Amino acid sequence: MKKYNPLIHNVVAVGEDGYNGGTTPSGSRTYESGNDAVRLVRGDNRFMCTRLYHCNFGMKMVVNAA
Repeated sequence: MKKYNPLIHNVVAVGEDGYNGGTTPSGSRTYESGNDAVRLVRGDNRFMCTRLYHCNFGMKMVVNAA
């Protein structure tokens, strides 16, 4: 994963509903170090930033692991 500034960003792993709705369900895995290693599962892995409404402005991504 690309490094990011943890003072203004985070990375939250979410399901399809959270990703599409811009919501973070209880228990979502949150990364906040700025230099995280994320283990992907087979299929779609969805991530978004929940700080400063970044997700609402499109700061989210889907990674498909084969």
